[in-house]
Amino acid sequence: MGTPTQTMPPQTASAQAPAPSSAPAAQRTIHTAQLVAAMLKSSSHVSDLIFSPGRAPQIEVSGQLTELKFKGLECLSSQDTLSIANDIMGKNETPIRKLEQDGSADLSYGIPGVARFRVNIFKQRGSCAIVMRVVPDKIPGFEELSLPEALKEIVELRNGIVLVTGPTGSGKSSTLAAILDKMNTFAMALRAALRQAPKVILVGEMRDRETIEIALEASETGHLVMSTLHTIDASKTVERIVGVFPMADQQAIRTRLSKAFRYIVSQRLLPKRDGKGRIAAVEILKSTMRTREYVEKGEAEGKSLLDAMRDGSTEGMQHFDGEIDRLIRAGIVDFDAGLTYSTNAGNLRLEMADFLDERANRPAPSKPAVQDPNRTTEIEIER
Repeated sequence: MGTPTQTMPPQTASAQAPAPSSAPAAQRTIHTAQLVAAMLKSSSHVSDLIFSPGRAPQIEVSGQLTELKFKGLECLSSQDTLSIANDIMGKNETPIRKLEQDGSADLSYGIPGVARFRVNIFKQRGSCAIVMRVVPDKIPGFEELSLPEALKEIVELRNGIVLVTGPTGSGKSSTLAAILDKMNTFAMALRAALRQAPKVILVGEMRDRETIEIALEASETGHLVMSTLHTIDASKTVERIVGVFPMADQQAIRTRLSKAFRYIVSQRLLPKRDGKGRIAAVEILKSTMRTREYVEKGEAEGKSLLDAMRDGSTEGMQHFDGEIDRLIRAGIVDFDAGLTYSTNAGNLRLEMADFLDERANRPAPSKPAVQDPNRTTEIEIER
């Protein structure tokens, strides 16, 4: 995954004669910007950099972690990760205070000409660990992300709520960025006629009652609110939002949400069969008379949001298992991998009985070599 050998400028203090055993070991100097740049160059499509005490620096590529054992940094100490954290925070008092008070801090970090990052620094067992998410310089397009054409309808919305949901690292921010970029282009084209830009509010994540309440109010006063949630599908998204509120308020919230939501887009990243990255399986719940009723009154037997998505293909809706079925039949995703990411593996297997029968009667295609998730890459440092 990483390059077998790579050099980078010195990042440790110059070697000196060994100190007497009674003297404490000298603290090595880590040049964070150089280390980060070298990690990014070690492989294409690096999504995350991870620094944790007791391990070598790590990168994540297509969901797989790889250790990069720089000479002299084969195993990070708690002092090493603290030094990297201090370099990243610099003199920014807000994350320094948050880390001290709350044990965790979020901030941005950039290296001119190299990359920008969303950073989370947190304390674990008395030491610091750091996760850096790479922010692409170029906003990905619909084609690059293989997003469904139906999502382009979001560009023309003027009010309501659009949610993009999924687990951490599933591409929610990339999808939102692609939609907003297309929306901004659309707005510039119509600005002369409309004499104003669409009123769009982007909320990073609707994680608490106050944020959800504000988002609902904004959507009800003519704004388009776009946000994310860490939920696995459309149905769970509705229940998560409603469940944040006390029982006495939940029916009122259901009614408001049923009128406000326009789209709930959920996604999961599946490994490609050829081993070259991952592809998004996207579930789309669209606001229709039927789905609004199910959100307001709650789901029941034969009246679930999944039923509505199954029947709503002509209206631009689609569900996870249907999309995974399509990806498997197209040869993009392996059957066993697709089953792992499905909502109902048993049902998907039954739906694909014809595919399995056909596969059993033909020679098995060769599969690419499986990447060892525990592999390490040694990278040499020039001295």
